[in-house]
Amino acid sequence: MKDNTSDDQPDDDFVEGPPVTGYGRLVKTSRRFYVLTSLVGIIVTLFIFYQTETCLELLGEMFVSQLALTEQVRSSKALRDEVTKSCKECPTISSIVPHEMFDERQRKLITKATNELLCDQDVIANFPNFDDLRFDETRAVIVPLWKLGNQLDWYQMGLTPAGVICGQNESDDPLGLTIREHPTGSDCWNKIGAQFMECPTTKNGTPQMTKDGTPRIAINSEVLNEETFTSLKYTLLHEAMHAHEVPGFKPPLSLAHSDLSYLPAYNHMMSVLKLESKWSDYVLWLFALGTFALTFRHAQLAILAENRRRSLS
Repeated sequence: MKDNTSDDQPDDDFVEGPPVTGYGRLVKTSRRFYVLTSLVGIIVTLFIFYQTETCLELLGEMFVSQLALTEQVRSSKALRDEVTKSCKECPTISSIVPHEMFDERQRKLITKATNELLCDQDVIANFPNFDDLRFDETRAVIVPLWKLGNQLDWYQMGLTPAGVICGQNESDDPLGLTIREHPTGSDCWNKIGAQFMECPTTKNGTPQMTKDGTPRIAINSEVLNEETFTSLKYTLLHEAMHAHEVPGFKPPLSLAHSDLSYLPAYNHMMSVLKLESKWSDYVLWLFALGTFALTFRHAQLAILAENRRRSLS
């Protein structure tokens, strides 16, 4: 005689799921599916939150203390002053100037953007002066980023091998980077040694990045157009922060913001000047909340499926 008792027993993995809006019917769903999607949802939600400005500021407070930031700025400033004093024949640079390697149109555009920033009282009032210098006291030479690959152009720009070899690897910003004097680790020496190049050093053995201590702000040709004038102003202001010895900090897999977004003062300045859109952060928060709501719902369904399985067993 055939035993039909097994037909009445619930499957350990699959149970009759609850009505789900959008599907419009009962579906045979595994509780394991709900658990898995809940776990995936938690990971996705955390990853999206990880991309937000709020999370970057929290990570900045955790990994870059105010004391450590102040010490880095102080050390970099001391190296800059030492290199400046050692180059007695170098011309004195007291403002932001474009290098002669730019053509006339590009120099005029850079000068226009710089002057607009210097005349903007919101910039002067909100620029974070970690090195006790205002924005209108910035000393920097603007150089073409696309010419850093030519060794002959290095020297014309006033850069050393260390400045080019090590400086280019410290930024992933496609629009610009700042090459300045600052403490470096052994990895910089290893890169210089791998290319068999000699490099001048400071008294404590730190590789010298520039010939005269003045930061070089290298900008991409993409921002040197009237159509991208706002991007040019943003790039100059962002890199001016680095020229004031402020180090960048960007955690791994952080994709939505810059290497200075860990600083609330920087974010406030960019918000006041409207040079950095907040829409990306709004969209991230919207996705994070939506993913969290979906994750919460699937967690409920996982619990409901488990309870139904137990009640039928």
